[in-house]
Amino acid sequence: MQRDWKETPYNWTLQFIRLPQKSEELDAQVQIVNWMEAGIVKAEE
Repeated sequence: MQRDWKETPYNWTLQFIRLPQKSEELDAQVQIVNWMEAGIVKAEE
């Protein structure tokens, strides 16, 4: 990424967003389903 820093305002922020990989989403979903089956988490929550 190239940026001309001369044109930026004095007060600024640079934010990076990292989206999860599909494998990470799947791992989280499997864990939630396991919790639901064990009664730890209810679907309404």
